[in-house]
Amino acid sequence: MPLNIDEKIRRFRFYVETRQIGLAECLGRHFEDKDDETPFKQSGFVILSIASAYFEMIQQFIDGEESAREENNGTFRSFSWDFFKRGFKDVYPGQQWTDDAIRKIYKIVRCGMYHGGMPKMGCHLSRDFKPGIHLCRGEIHINPAALVREIHEHFNNYIDSLKVDAKKQANFVAMCEIMGFDDDVVSGTHCDTPGGTIFTTTTSNPHAPGDEPMSWHVETEEV
Repeated sequence: MPLNIDEKIRRFRFYVETRQIGLAECLGRHFEDKDDETPFKQSGFVILSIASAYFEMIQQFIDGEESAREENNGTFRSFSWDFFKRGFKDVYPGQQWTDDAIRKIYKIVRCGMYHGGMPKMGCHLSRDFKPGIHLCRGEIHINPAALVREIHEHFNNYIDSLKVDAKKQANFVAMCEIMGFDDDVVSGTHCDTPGGTIFTTTTSNPHAPGDEPMSWHVETEEV
């Protein structure tokens, strides 16, 4: 049975906030804390991996279509760069980002993280940078913790817009259908082991109901 729009939005928000952005923000607090002594202080590139995936992803939901499409001959055509560029501009609408500047970020950061597991040369990460991302002397300067906060603000605004913008809502629903939001959720599967076939519980689908988004406030003990 198809989900109503409110449930689609709730599940989408749960997945992005609780399973991606929320985790990145939690790590970001460790990254920005100069006195942090946990391994999470080194989480800048993990945060960047999550953040750099956001721009293309959110533009797919804004447009209601995938950035990679199958042609009639069975081949796939990618519009990844175009979706990334427009998604980036939607996150930073009031800033004077040129296409050339965004392309540099796309090639060095997005493609570096996706295909090489790390950004290419020309990208610097620091907890001392104030904006989430900017260009300085031709190099890309990123504060991953600030970047994910800026992304989260955009995401909240996008979710709010779905409640009042009919076109955005229609495109969102179209992308939800592509992603299989109305499919039955499977919470387990059979797998073969040396001892025979067993049924194991699995992490539910990205669009599964899940719990309400948790608070990512980190409790600290007073010494």
